[in-house]
Amino acid sequence: MLYKLLSSILIIASFQGLASELETKPDAVSRLIDSLILATPVKRIAPKYPSRAARSGQEGWVQLSFVVSKDGDVEDVLVLNNAGSNDFIAEAKKAVKKWHYSPALNSNGDAIESCQNSVQLDFRLGKSGISKKFKRIFDRASTSLDEENITELKESIDDINNYKNKNISDLAWAHYLQFRYYLLTENKNEQYHHLKQVSRYAKPATKQMSSTLPESISVDILHRLFIFQLEKQLFTKAMSTFELLTKFENEAAQQFVKSNKSIIQNIQHLVQSETPILVQGELTKNVWTHELIRNSFSITNIHGDLDKLEVRCQHKRNIFTVQPDNQWTIPDSWGQCSVLVEGQKHASFKLIELNQSI
Repeated sequence: MLYKLLSSILIIASFQGLASELETKPDAVSRLIDSLILATPVKRIAPKYPSRAARSGQEGWVQLSFVVSKDGDVEDVLVLNNAGSNDFIAEAKKAVKKWHYSPALNSNGDAIESCQNSVQLDFRLGKSGISKKFKRIFDRASTSLDEENITELKESIDDINNYKNKNISDLAWAHYLQFRYYLLTENKNEQYHHLKQVSRYAKPATKQMSSTLPESISVDILHRLFIFQLEKQLFTKAMSTFELLTKFENEAAQQFVKSNKSIIQNIQHLVQSETPILVQGELTKNVWTHELIRNSFSITNIHGDLDKLEVRCQHKRNIFTVQPDNQWTIPDSWGQCSVLVEGQKHASFKLIELNQSI
């Protein structure tokens, strides 16, 4: 099935209008060249737990992207994603801005910015399992789900969203139940959103830490997410999801990995080919991010206002105004890079990854 899916992606990329979108030659090409030594942390402090969240038993996490300056200070902190109280965001940003690094060095030994850094800060109170109040909502939702009673399930989903004092387990199961609801109602956009959220808890158990979700559910979540990522041509994320599945020891995960190694090989062949890779972008939050799998890209079909585009590689960043059909090209030596786009909420566009050697 997945082999056919990837084949269909290649056909879509080749024949659904991409050629016409690329007929206009880019007005400019941006090239970045250098080599360097990574920034290393010197001082990191943990964020303060917000007292209001602690009193109510709320848990959560915040994912941040940031730049390490030439002086080793943390700058330009952006929130990529979060769960739980919004108070966690303020405390996470406040803590990270106090961190200090030994700065990155270029080939001449000069200090330079380190521009692609990310971290997830967890806010946990040491609880395990779902909370008593949430369990009542969860049990009611599970019964409705088993009976495929969409009306009653929707009522439970509303109760879940209105219940603010969730711990980590509550958050995981809340997204899983919402994914199952949108699976029943065939809303693929919401399915993907909640799969992304719940996949953050889909990890194999270790000697140091038990898993939040049962392994069978974690593997199913990651399997479904992998398919979505293929459909959306998010190949860097798809390969990361596949790699995570290799770390599970249960039979379902091992069978999946064994059966679909050829998919990863096909992705690698696709990335090396001249076939354009199309990624649909939409600003549902303040910033849209995408991990590049190639070294060159263009933005086209813009609807709405895009304020700026930032290219963050491990050791360099550039910020641009967004001009349609402009092309950005990055040398292979820079390694993994991300694109961050800011602008009007619900603005949409297409990002097209190209092969461009420099």
